Amino acid sequence: MALTFRKATMKDWRTVSVLEESASGSNTYVPITAEAEVKGYVRKSRIFLILDGRKPVGTVSYEVKAPGHAHIDGLTVAPGHQRQGIASKAMAFLMKELEPFPRVDLVVHPHNTVAVRLYLKYGFHIEGWKENHFGDGEPRIVLVKEQKPRKR
Repeated sequence: MALTFRKATMKDWRTVSVLEESASGSNTYVPITAEAEVKGYVRKSRIFLILDGRKPVGTVSYEVKAPGHAHIDGLTVAPGHQRQGIASKAMAFLMKELEPFPRVDLVVHPHNTVAVRLYLKYGFHIEGWKENHFGDGEPRIVLVKEQKPRKR
């Protein structure tokens, strides 16, 4: 499988919404599906469509929070494409994008063990715990990677 990554634009908001919706179905992930929310997400974050050939199979995204600080705010893989190494390849791609940032963080549901293991594999460590972080009554783990920034 030869994956490619393409930066999403506002024209891709429906595709992003469909991929977000496909990733829902458990209490470990809160999808962004309302049109206004998805468009806001596309505006504020750097979202990349994960393409298998020409078919979008997921997204990976981050938001620049401050100089030297990026926050990974999304990683989705459509259900029919999970457990094929796509998320790992997306993280490898994203970590290359994030090389200039000394601090990279994210939040993840503690029961999403597949995601937690993936992030730990890429050098993240647990920094803290947030109760009801998204207002859904569920806790989240704060993971951080501090790295020596590299110029691109």
